[in-house]
Amino acid sequence: MKELSQIILIIFILYSCNSKSDNQQKDLTPPHSEKISEIDSLIVNANENNAICNCDSNFIYNHNYKTDLSFSTTKGLNSNDFKKWSNDSMASLVKSIFLKNFDTIPEKLSIFKNVERLVIESKNGLNGIDIFPKLEILEFWGSKIDINSNQKWISKIKVFRGEKSRFSGLSSLEPFSELKELILLHSGFKDLSLNINELKCLTNLKLRAYTGLVIDLNEIDLNELECLKHIYIQDAYNTLKGIPSNIEESQLSTIYVNNISMNKEEKRIISEFKKKKSR
Repeated sequence: MKELSQIILIIFILYSCNSKSDNQQKDLTPPHSEKISEIDSLIVNANENNAICNCDSNFIYNHNYKTDLSFSTTKGLNSNDFKKWSNDSMASLVKSIFLKNFDTIPEKLSIFKNVERLVIESKNGLNGIDIFPKLEILEFWGSKIDINSNQKWISKIKVFRGEKSRFSGLSSLEPFSELKELILLHSGFKDLSLNINELKCLTNLKLRAYTGLVIDLNEIDLNELECLKHIYIQDAYNTLKGIPSNIEESQLSTIYVNNISMNKEEKRIISEFKKKKSR
């Protein structure tokens, strides 16, 4: 009986030691491992975003009012210009077109397969943009446009510029998945509160005299916009509030913000960042 008690005691001691050893192994997890994991995740996401957007690409947009061809509803497509440029060898040279007062782009213009830039003036909306497979730049002047988010051009466009124009039909900016430059001058989106953070590939943001719903610029998180390098914001109608968040740690190259409601602290942050960049 005494021997049996000793055996049971030994087994109990061995079991206790193993349990303690297991607990000690569990406690070997570094106390900051969860934080490190979060940082690693952010780095991976940033690298993936850069790969998708190609933040370091050499894409350059220089605005000008000239185009290779121009057509209007009054001038029509029976003009000498269309006849001259519509043969195959000449059509391939056309890279930009100006369209005035069309509500639908004529199918005839699909012969210009190399068009990269489209300038539009229309108060009747516009359909048919998808006939240009290589389109990268879309400019509007004095237009009222209802945008269909199911159109293919939205996910391929790199520059969206509006001047004295009004846009509607969108519930978010997310469909602009490759947009690099958003330029709105005396223009705005109707019934859409802009969430700039949705534009992950954006490199240049320019808002001057924005005419849409009020934008709280504090909600623009520069930590989420790894590609963004240039910001120009000039308020005129009290529709732009605050300044973007995390300016000090951002990858910005230039920033200009002049809002009617800017306070001293916001002005100080902008000023300090500019000084830091000029050194």
